[in-house]
Amino acid sequence: MRKTELLRAVAAEFQPLEQVIMHDQVLEGLSGLTPNEALAQGFSPRSVWEALCSAHAIPASRRSGTRLPDPDRN
Repeated sequence: MRKTELLRAVAAEFQPLEQVIMHDQVLEGLSGLTPNEALAQGFSPRSVWEALCSAHAIPASRRSGTRLPDPDRN
């Protein structure tokens, strides 16, 4: 998973709160970092996505984070 794919997945799952979640939500699965902090410290986008999914009890059927439409294209 690339960072752009992570951001699209977060937008698709959590809109309109995606920016708040990426900036403010502290995740135990990421050593108590927010998603943005974790990315800056070298955590992979996939591990950030998995931590978010776990924290929000996202069902397995929506955890792939792939094949999501580009939010800029409608």
